[in-house]
Amino acid sequence: MYGALFVGQLWVKEELRHQGLETKLMLKAEDLAKESNCSFIAVNTFDWPGSFRVYKKIVFYVEFERHGFDNNSVFFLRKDLKHQNQY
Repeated sequence: MYGALFVGQLWVKEELRHQGLETKLMLKAEDLAKESNCSFIAVNTFDWPGSFRVYKKIVFYVEFERHGFDNNSVFFLRKDLKHQNQY
């Protein structure tokens, strides 16, 4: 989408979590973005326990935060891809 890859949803069943699947899926998305010559990847997440662990591990950063949702905020995360050599 206009030089970026947007991940609309990433959900792993609770019994399958903590096996590295989330990271593997996001790295596959990153490979696809690089193959498509995208400049960055964007993903949104609620402030759920552990939701940032995966994204921080693979160098996403909070671009901005939207407050006002019941119980949580939504974080808009980004990972720039141009001029990167490794994860």
